[in-house]
Amino acid sequence: MNAPATPWSAGPLRDCGPAVLACVRGSRSGDRPLPAESWADEVPSLLRGGLARIAANRMREAGLDQVPVHVTLARAGFQAAARSVAVEALAAPALRSLIEAGIEFVVIKGPAIARFYQDPAERPYGDLDVFVATRDFD
Repeated sequence: MNAPATPWSAGPLRDCGPAVLACVRGSRSGDRPLPAESWADEVPSLLRGGLARIAANRMREAGLDQVPVHVTLARAGFQAAARSVAVEALAAPALRSLIEAGIEFVVIKGPAIARFYQDPAERPYGDLDVFVATRDFD
């Protein structure tokens, strides 16, 4: 007999372990902190999924910030945050040009979503997605 379907039983999270799921679910009261080994076992998945900063924060909340894997994840999270800042800096002149030309636009996804996080660095991004109205195309 098959196990009942859950939000995590299909799609990209189906093979994830408890550390990745802890990042996706967030900290909830009553959750037992995961042991350091659970985090260490999933470092590749956490890095691949852009979850390094979230994982480092969850480990810190659980008092695991002196564990070597925390240092690895915190560094990777810092590097991802630095890339996000660089993306914004590189995009600024283009966005400024749109403003000066009177062209309305909306930045979506990465930076727009990151603003809603308590720690915006938990939502790294490597590009800016900008919507411009078709009327503003030549």
